[in-house]
Amino acid sequence: MFRQKVGFNASSIHIPVEIYEGDIDIQNALKWTNGLFDVWKKNRDEDPDLLWQYFGSQTGILRIYPASKWSITGVDLYDVRRRPWYTEGASSPKDMFILIDTSGSTHGQALTLMKHSVKSLLDTLGENDFINIAQFSDKAKIIGCFDRFVQANYRNKQVLVDYVFNLKAKGMASYAKGFEFAFEQFKEFCQFEKYESGEEGEGANCNRIIMFLTDGGTEMPEEVFKKYNWPEKKIRIFSYAVGPIANPLAAVKWIACANRGYFYKIPAMGAIRSTVQRYQNLLGSGLVGGQSKEFLWTNIYEDFWDWPVLHKPKSSNSPFETPFVETDPTPIKGLGMMTTVTLPVYNTSTDIANQTVLGVMGCDMTVSDMEAFIPDRKLGPNGYAFAINSNGYIVFHPNLKAKNGWVPSPPNVDFLEVEFNSPEKEKLRRAMLDNTTGEPGEMTITSFVHVKDEMHVDQKTRKYYYTGIPGSSISLAVVIPEYTQFYIEDNDSVTPEEGAELLEPDLAKILIAPWDYCPGVEGSENVTWKESLIDTLLTTYPECDKSLVQHLFFDAKVTATMDTYWQQQEQATYKTGSPARDGIVATFIATNGGLTRVYPANTNESFEDMKDTWKSLYYRRSFDNDMWVYSATHNTGIPDWNTTEPVVMASKAITLSGRGYKPAVVGVKISQEKLREFMLSHASVCSTESNICYLLDDGAFVMLSSDEENALQVGQFFGDIDPLLMWRLHASDVFLQKDEYDYQAACQMEQHSSAGIKSVFIPALYELLTLQWWTTKLTMMYVNFNIYKCIQLCCVLTVMAEDVSYAKNYSCVKHLAQYYFSSGDNTDEKDLIVCGNCTRWFATARLPGSNLLLVIATRDCFPAGDCNVPVLLQAPVETADPAFSEGKCNVTRYYRTRPTCFDYNEDPNTCGGGIQVAPSGAVLLSIQLAFVGVLLTRYS
Repeated sequence: MFRQKVGFNASSIHIPVEIYEGDIDIQNALKWTNGLFDVWKKNRDEDPDLLWQYFGSQTGILRIYPASKWSITGVDLYDVRRRPWYTEGASSPKDMFILIDTSGSTHGQALTLMKHSVKSLLDTLGENDFINIAQFSDKAKIIGCFDRFVQANYRNKQVLVDYVFNLKAKGMASYAKGFEFAFEQFKEFCQFEKYESGEEGEGANCNRIIMFLTDGGTEMPEEVFKKYNWPEKKIRIFSYAVGPIANPLAAVKWIACANRGYFYKIPAMGAIRSTVQRYQNLLGSGLVGGQSKEFLWTNIYEDFWDWPVLHKPKSSNSPFETPFVETDPTPIKGLGMMTTVTLPVYNTSTDIANQTVLGVMGCDMTVSDMEAFIPDRKLGPNGYAFAINSNGYIVFHPNLKAKNGWVPSPPNVDFLEVEFNSPEKEKLRRAMLDNTTGEPGEMTITSFVHVKDEMHVDQKTRKYYYTGIPGSSISLAVVIPEYTQFYIEDNDSVTPEEGAELLEPDLAKILIAPWDYCPGVEGSENVTWKESLIDTLLTTYPECDKSLVQHLFFDAKVTATMDTYWQQQEQATYKTGSPARDGIVATFIATNGGLTRVYPANTNESFEDMKDTWKSLYYRRSFDNDMWVYSATHNTGIPDWNTTEPVVMASKAITLSGRGYKPAVVGVKISQEKLREFMLSHASVCSTESNICYLLDDGAFVMLSSDEENALQVGQFFGDIDPLLMWRLHASDVFLQKDEYDYQAACQMEQHSSAGIKSVFIPALYELLTLQWWTTKLTMMYVNFNIYKCIQLCCVLTVMAEDVSYAKNYSCVKHLAQYYFSSGDNTDEKDLIVCGNCTRWFATARLPGSNLLLVIATRDCFPAGDCNVPVLLQAPVETADPAFSEGKCNVTRYYRTRPTCFDYNEDPNTCGGGIQVAPSGAVLLSIQLAFVGVLLTRYS
């Protein structure tokens, strides 16, 4: 359950490396938090499914239950106060402005410490905070390109850090100029229409703070404070004296004390982390005064124990750029992606000086826990569910690449970045964020949908059913295609003995998807997974998922007659005298129950990688496209002489008329030789030496070439084979291009880098297959069973994204292009390409009822490089973030909803000394009760 050894009879602790564990305050905290063990143990006895329960203290102590051995390779830099669940739970949202003194006196060590201090300050900010940074000497200016405060998400913070580490010191310091600039930035931002009205959720509109970093000085800009901040003192100032101080500090401390702030010293690198985060204790006092009992669901993040060992690649120019690379291929395995439910715990003493946040209580819920609630077998292969938080960021979604490139912060991936953006999707996103009452809503949206191979794109209609979870910041949605309005209902009509016999036919071979039909099914050296499943069905059937097993049995029963048909077809001949199965390598039928029936039986190995029908690309695309979908294994174009000649697959979904339900996909694997023979016999122009013909699929991938020597080109992107002709097909709108930026991409550390046709008769190639009987026969067989029941979507509440494995890479941005057919008449094109003294003819035509395009052209007669046209790329390519490259600064400001604000409750007499509190028994009791509250809402 925890994927490591744990002890349920104790709790364990962790203390940050820079904290002296013998300190009296640390010892006291260890003593009074030990009482939490009894509460946690009782909670687990009542709910054995509970995961980690823990308390993070403002002193840096982490106490966690159940106990586990703390194991990490290298220097242990873990500090609970820097974890996203703690930083978000310990204080209310804030608009932070960092003001950096870059006068000449800071040159050297002081400025270096300031840069690292700013990086550490940014690490304390979460997605509900807003940030901007300025530098000043004799004048002030914004650092970087942000014209106003931006959301403190991962990407924006990375941009700011890169600018900060390029700062240079020069000039004389003018505190008045610096603070006047800072206050003006707040003034302009607060007067911004969307900030004041809260219409778009712009800004935190809660705590407003200036973080002032300097090496010391004597100036007291009193007039500036009188003009902008006194007497209300709505903007707090925290002063940091940075470096081995030789300059006077009295004025620096006065600035903080006069503006509800606090004064700190950072004399050396080792003091940065523990010092910069102390401001959170003061901001947390607002939670105490407001008696906050608000449960916060954090954004998703990686379980600490899943962190691999990382180092910076040598090619990195800055110590704070995005790339981090794994060095250990077997990282400590934790619970994966998760969210944490948090609640602040505070001292409610009547003495305001002691009213402070003591820490944050947390309880985890993993995405795998959420996944268990998905009624995925009712949503169909192309249906899914997802959830977003109040910022529109993904909590879980099947397109979330949570582990394809580790980043040291929550992904902050917006819903509109994992689905193709459209005005309708933006309306859906807003409706989900505004749905706080739990009332169900729905929208029908036609837009582009992602195809898992990232090489194709389809434009389809989906129904979105959504609701908010009252008392949380999460909104849920279920997405289904229009053809998934029904599902097969369990009728328990086939006995395990009958089912086992149906799964072992004589003529064909049945492959079964590796689903959880029964618990404990495992393959071994001597027993296959299928054999283990059948044995389990015969011995412990009551423990199996009867609905799933009966669906499998039912599909095996309905499709059983196909074996005889295929055998008879093998012996039949066409009117021409050729065998009916001439050129047919294999025939198959795959079903929603996870069954794939293959004939002849000895071809089953070629289907092993596709036995999970719902994950197979051909299956999902066949459901989405009412035509014969031709496909082939992707080919990168890199020669591999051990590769056998690829075959082409043609598949089509069976649709039951009247209901629209699609129970299965039928298909064949065809040899290139037979397809080529058919092409040349019906399009004689392809036989001419001066011409070459191609069959391309709807993503511009080669399915066939008229030249036999080009057999290994099948599955390759046409732009890599004939760049000039592909460019012309795109320029003529035969193929349209859909560009996309993948902000979740994973990149490898090193990359190494290539007289005209008048008329043609175009036959419908699918007629070759003569498969009409299949669809007619199977349709009637499915219709004869009363197996349908309408999906009760109101019962679908909790969902999760699919899991993916680690990659040895670093996080990056990639650009990818997908191509698709024009919806107009452009796919039937006749034209020529003129370049110098050479003219090249080409013609195209769509093949009816399929996703194929016939391309006929005269052979390339241009010397390499003579025609200067853009090379169209399809494969993902690493690129700079388009929002911030080439001097651009395009910040995407999507709609968001603001969390509750608690912003004023501190002792006005403290501004320069630490506050340490040893809580009483009453305080400990309040902690226990707070955690019980977390548990009570865990599954609500």
